[in-house]
Amino acid sequence: MQNTEIPTGIGEGHHQQQQYTKNDDDNSNGIPSCFSFLPASIRDKVDELSSQVHRVELDDPKGRIHRAWALVLIFLTFIFFTGIFESTTIQTAHGPDSLSLAAIWSSVIHGILAILGTFIIRRFPTQFALGFFLGLLIIVAQQDIIIHSTFKQYKQTMRKSGGFFSFLSMVVALLLVGFTGFLAIYRDAILLSNPLDVNISGGLGIGGHNNAGGEDDNRYHEGLRDEDLS
Repeated sequence: MQNTEIPTGIGEGHHQQQQYTKNDDDNSNGIPSCFSFLPASIRDKVDELSSQVHRVELDDPKGRIHRAWALVLIFLTFIFFTGIFESTTIQTAHGPDSLSLAAIWSSVIHGILAILGTFIIRRFPTQFALGFFLGLLIIVAQQDIIIHSTFKQYKQTMRKSGGFFSFLSMVVALLLVGFTGFLAIYRDAILLSNPLDVNISGGLGIGGHNNAGGEDDNRYHEGLRDEDLS
């Protein structure tokens, strides 16, 4: 009776293939592998929460993002002028120059965020631009939390102005964090797949070429062909 041996390499390869397939299924259906260090119960809860959030469908996600950003712009404008007023008040009261500089710097940062955010959301929502904008929102929110703590302590120790500016900084920080999460979830609604299709200056068409320049080039080449024929 002849013994038939099954090559071990085939069995090992089949086992590895099943293991890779299982890992792929876990990564595709569950949360990313970067959370693999968490316990299984916590991973399941995070996975369930993430799936529930992504299942929420809005009737007009792009319009809601624009309206949410309009609300953020109102608070950014408010804190912009409040920071200027706070800086002037500190200088008038002969307060610390560092706090005066922090207040005016906060106004400048919020002004830049308002202009840059409006341009990215309405004109140039590419993947890189949205990623940069999300990171900038988190940085400004952290700055607002620091401003809140600093001016709150200044109000308590010096018994001078700074209480309202401190409160407004915390409100703006929470608002920016909420908008960051909302934009990160529904960014696909405004995401621009091809950045060359954006009409930035009014003269760019499909493919990013200037229409007037293209017509001039066509007339130039037609003139060259006419000269060659003559």
